Amino acid sequence: LVLYYEDMKQDLKGTVKSIANHLDLKLSGAQIEHDILPKVSFQYMKTNQDLYQPQSVGWKPGYEFIRKGQVGDHKKSLSDGQRARFN
Repeated sequence: LVLYYEDMKQDLKGTVKSIANHLDLKLSGAQIEHDILPKVSFQYMKTNQDLYQPQSVGWKPGYEFIRKGQVGDHKKSLSDGQRARFN
């Protein structure tokens, strides 16, 4: 299973369904809508960062693991050379 952030931002519900299908989980629409989607939204994760931020890494002061939730924002932080290494 390959996931893209852009796809998750565009269709979170569809992405959750794809993950559930890949894991062979039988989830109802109500379970996805009421139990899962609220907990995997960007806003929920941003509000509850401590639940998602890796503890094994020492972050620089002021760094936020869950940043803005915007597609393409990496272009402001990475140089052309750094971005090329990811392609």
